[in-house]
Formats: sequence, C-alpha cells, structure tokens
Amino acid sequence: LSDIVIRPPRRPYLVADFGPRDFLLDGQAFTRVDFKLTNDHGHLLECSHFLPRGEKGQPLPQVPCVVYLHGNSSARVEAFDVLPWLLPRGVSVLCFDFAGSGHSGGQYVSLGYFEQHDLRIVVDYLRDNGAASAVALWGRSMGAATAALYAAGDRGLAACVMDSPFVSFVQLAEDLAASGPIRLPGFVVRWAIQEVRREVLARAEFDVEELAPVEGARLPACPAL
Repeated sequence: LSDIVIRPPRRPYLVADFGPRDFLLDGQAFTRVDFKLTNDHGHLLECSHFLPRGEKGQPLPQVPCVVYLHGNSSARVEAFDVLPWLLPRGVSVLCFDFAGSGHSGGQYVSLGYFEQHDLRIVVDYLRDNGAASAVALWGRSMGAATAALYAAGDRGLAACVMDSPFVSFVQLAEDLAASGPIRLPGFVVRWAIQEVRREVLARAEFDVEELAPVEGARLPACPAL
C-alpha cells in the first residue's frame, strides 16, 4: 500500500527534450542554466533556471524568479507549461526535480513533507547567489502542498500560486476512498490509512498523519492564490 504514496512511477524524460540552451520566445532572447544542488539527505537535485539573456549573451542579473514545483509522479519538464506566460514578462523560472522524482536522487517522495526542505535548498541558492530580485512559488498538486508547507516559514516570499493542493493526507485518502467504484466501510478505510502510516514510517521515516498542508496555508504572509 505504501508504494502508492512514497514510490509512484517516475516521469521519464530526456534533457534533450528541453531543446537548445539559448532560444527565442516572443522575439526575446533567453537561456537555460542546468545545475545540481544537494539536499539535506545528500541527494542530488536536478535544476534548470530559465533566464533572459543580456546583450552580450549573459543572463540579466536580479530579475524576479518563480520557482515552479511539479506534481506527484511528474518532473521539472512540467514547468514548460508556464514558461510562455512568465518569461516574456521579465520573470525568470527555476524548476527542479524533487528528490525521488525525475532525474534527482532519492528513493521516495513524501507529498510535501520532505519536499519543502528541497525547496528551501533551492530558494537559499537563489538568495545566496543574488540570482533573483524577488522569489515567488508556483506549485501544482504535490508541488502546491509543498508551497503551502514551506511558505509558512518564509516571510520573504513575494507570492504563491497553489494549484490543486490537498488539505491533509488523511482527508485525501478518505476522499479517494469515497470516490472509488466500491464504497468501502469507514473502518476499512481507517485500517488502510493506519497500515500505510506504519509502512511509510518504517520505509520513508515520516508520519503521514502529520502531513497537513492546510495548516501551512493559513500562515503565509505573502499574497497567495
């Protein structure tokens, strides 16, 4: 049962799918910088930063940056959906594979529990290197849950977009059970949740009952959508 939560299929892709590093969009010149960061567990995070290019082919410094956070069983290539909306408006986009997803290291995902710490590594990179004048978040599904959890502790964010987060793991599990083709008795659902909790604690070392993005969503000081 726990594999459904912590080991969904990785989304396959090739870096070649990203296209050339230097490219034009709406008549403007941009470049892509690929790099790796190391998270708190020693796993490598594969990252890509899409930036405007200056007159001499160098990225322009100090532009606002949106960090895009992909969904469950997905990867940083998901950020390509937002590039046409953000890059022409003078906003850079940094996307990365969470640990356990895409090309990044790590065996498990945690639906935001540990991903929020991966996000902190990325935001610290932007701030420490002066790579952004402001930092905002755009997350979908698991990425939205991660944004909610992280934003509760970072008062310096400019804004958050949280697309389709879940309230809590327990509520998510109960809703999925209720929407299935077979109506399961409540005691069966509660037993399954406890079995998943026990397995996840043993394998991935976090408690699914503590996973409640709604609590973090109440705390961010930045504008949120």
